[in-house]
Amino acid sequence: MCQPDNLTDVPLVPNPNRLVVSIVQGQYPFPQRDKVVPASDGAGVVEAVGSKVHRFKTGDKVVTLFNQAHLSGSVDPYIITTGTGGVIDGALQQYGAFNEEGLVALPSNLDFVEGATLTCAGLTAWNALFGLKPLLPGDWVLTQGTGGVSIFAIQVRPGELPCTTMKWQD
Repeated sequence: MCQPDNLTDVPLVPNPNRLVVSIVQGQYPFPQRDKVVPASDGAGVVEAVGSKVHRFKTGDKVVTLFNQAHLSGSVDPYIITTGTGGVIDGALQQYGAFNEEGLVALPSNLDFVEGATLTCAGLTAWNALFGLKPLLPGDWVLTQGTGGVSIFAIQVRPGELPCTTMKWQD
């Protein structure tokens, strides 16, 4: 199953999200290909590594990256074409083969389900708080609802002034 050329086999615990729905409805704004395994968010244990893999070993716990080639800095046209679950097979599979650069170590304080949320909800919240226009001390953080991105934002910046909107249904 594992190729010797820089790939790592990982059995995945997926975190299904709106990505699947937006692709099916033709509303996904990023590159995609037909018959790709969907979902960007996944975490698992490395089952096998290729002979050229140096960052991980069998038994390491890992999390997928949203864009497999986005290692740092700004996103460029090439990075956009490496979206997990859009162009590259995603996390809704029992085992996935990933380039070692497309994975990061699972934080030791998180289980697989918690770790799988880092790929999309965690990244989105982090980018909103620290991206193009980072928050300044005393800034308000307005979140909508109690979904993953909102909860991440409140947890990442607990010293800020959070304001959350919610809809209550009886």
